[in-house]
Amino acid sequence: MRTSLGMNEALILACLLGGSNATVADVAERLDGDDFGRRIDDGSIYIALQRMTERGYLTAGKARVISADGRPRDVGIYRITGEGARALEQFAHEAMAVQRLRASFGGA
Repeated sequence: MRTSLGMNEALILACLLGGSNATVADVAERLDGDDFGRRIDDGSIYIALQRMTERGYLTAGKARVISADGRPRDVGIYRITGEGARALEQFAHEAMAVQRLRASFGGA
């Protein structure tokens, strides 16, 4: 299986590995505070979630929540699929191959 994940997508899928449902805000919170060498804004998270849902890496649904101002609103809820977990595993495997090559040729 060849993965077409970018780094942002891999980081987002890794946040969803626990199997629980997550919103864009949940993913952003999980990514915040960890040092990934990049900040992923909410808009980029949303776009990546949509793209990965289309590829079958996630399932998507809606949930009604009460916003901070007290109004009800619908938010997207995402969950990783078996296909998404396999794509993430393949990404990790490919990243380790890159690390081995870097080490073999004097990279840090």
